[in-house]
Amino acid sequence: MSNRIRRHHAFVAALALTNNLSTTAEIDLTEVANGCVLVPGGSPITSLTYYGAIQPGGTYVAIQDGDGHAVTQTVAAGGGYPIPDYCSSYGALKLVANAAGNVELSSKG
Repeated sequence: MSNRIRRHHAFVAALALTNNLSTTAEIDLTEVANGCVLVPGGSPITSLTYYGAIQPGGTYVAIQDGDGHAVTQTVAAGGGYPIPDYCSSYGALKLVANAAGNVELSSKG
């Protein structure tokens, strides 16, 4: 028996993000834990704002931190960023970027 910790890798997805909540990609998190967002090199995206819904296709609201501020991340091309803990209670997420572009999402079950 190995002493290594193994995790089930739930999914990796390419997402097309926009600067509009109604057109940005939806992320179904009903069966997976939080993950990370990878911003590819050359991407124009420099910030992400997180919106959540109880279930995919639901009504999205701005996720807020403990002080009532929108959960926003500053990002840079070529970087990887964990999905903030404030997002973990939602069944679905939408990430609104400051500019249209693609990212990759990795999540584990």
